[in-house]
Amino acid sequence: MTISPPDHVVAASEGTFRRLRNLRDRVMESVPATEPAYPKGHHGDDTALAILRVRMREDLHTSRDGSRR
Repeated sequence: MTISPPDHVVAASEGTFRRLRNLRDRVMESVPATEPAYPKGHHGDDTALAILRVRMREDLHTSRDGSRR
């Protein structure tokens, strides 16, 4: 048995994963938060995570507070 999310959830999760991986790479490279490369790698992470949460909730038919719709 395989449980697979719909394409819109997969796309959001892949984008979020890439953003977080880029942030991890900046941290591992010891890039200070004041360097231009740091914010560039971090820009949009919160938005990507928020979109992923929305897509997952849509797939599960739940609202923001966790109740079923």
